[in-house]
Amino acid sequence: AWPWPIKIYVLGRFEVQLGGQVLEFTNKTQKKPLELLKALVAKGPGSVEQSLIAQELWMDSEGDTAESAVRMAVHRLRKLLANDAAILVQEGRLRINPALCWVDAWAFENICRILEPNVIDSREVAISPIQSLPVLRLYRGEAFSSEALQPWMLVARDRWRSKFLRAIRVVGAAQETSSAWENAAAIYQAGLEADPLCEEIYQALINCYLKQGKMAEAYSAYRRCRDALSIRLGVKPSAKTEALREKIAMQGAA
Repeated sequence: AWPWPIKIYVLGRFEVQLGGQVLEFTNKTQKKPLELLKALVAKGPGSVEQSLIAQELWMDSEGDTAESAVRMAVHRLRKLLANDAAILVQEGRLRINPALCWVDAWAFENICRILEPNVIDSREVAISPIQSLPVLRLYRGEAFSSEALQPWMLVARDRWRSKFLRAIRVVGAAQETSSAWENAAAIYQAGLEADPLCEEIYQALINCYLKQGKMAEAYSAYRRCRDALSIRLGVKPSAKTEALREKIAMQGAA
């Protein structure tokens, strides 16, 4: 609820808000400052070596030329964000100022940390479906989904996607433990709306339907999984998913 002057979104879309207004990018010369912003988000809330940023964003430049390019990009990014304090530079390291900037991916990671199984076990916290809502609200799809992907983007994307999958499975599994199959299925359905390529979530959803004797829904979930994997990735369902399909056929015939 804090009135952050700057909000940065990378999950499912790239968007920057200044004072609640979406920042429109119309000038092509802003490409490098925006790449710098995305790279700093991808690296996490800690500070990042300026030399590392130079290597990754200006790999075709050498030494002083790359370092100079980073300094120019920082200057232009500060102007874009209308606040020189938004990007901190100290002892050769860069950082997005957490006192001024809210980042959806970082907020998402903080929530996922609370849902880590070892944290939950140590605190003996009972998980309710409501605990998945902040995760679902923040994870709106894969990071940098409309970008020309760079290696540093892929590393961050895979990290956040893995955290999302684990968080959904933790909350859903807690419902399964209580035999609250409908709650678990609703959580998995919502998870698939955010990321329709998570085969493990499809498997959990199918199992929930099987536990409820809902063969038609189970087979529909299998087909949705099969089609998503085929059309988007060009692959077939795993052996585990196919085993669930056979289980659907056997229970449906029984």
